[in-house]
Amino acid sequence: RINIDKSTMLRDLMEENKSLKKQVEKLKEAREKDNEKRQNILDFIVEIIKV
Repeated sequence: RINIDKSTMLRDLMEENKSLKKQVEKLKEAREKDNEKRQNILDFIVEIIKV
């Protein structure tokens, strides 16, 4: 029977949590950049249509 130290388990979970939070931040940044590009393209199209 394996007895994993609870503090070790907790530390591992906290590390995993930190890692996941970083990944979420990266995804948010990527989505913001993507939205910005889309908006720029839409603005460009609107300018072309106006002419």
